Amino acid sequence: MSDPEPTTAETNLAKIEALIAANPGVTRVVVDGVDTTFADLIAQRKYWQREVNMEQGKRSTIVHVDLSCF
Repeated sequence: MSDPEPTTAETNLAKIEALIAANPGVTRVVVDGVDTTFADLIAQRKYWQREVNMEQGKRSTIVHVDLSCF
């Protein structure tokens, strides 16, 4: 039985993680012809990691609870 095709989220996460690993200390990177900052890559990585986790059923249903009113 063959492995299923990776989802868009998995593909994007792998691409971003490869860019981060290949360019340590760099502040700007070109991704698919688009100039982006390293901080933006980190934010994109967090987004795609959440998407992959959600697809795999690993994301919790409660993301944030505001208890400041107590």
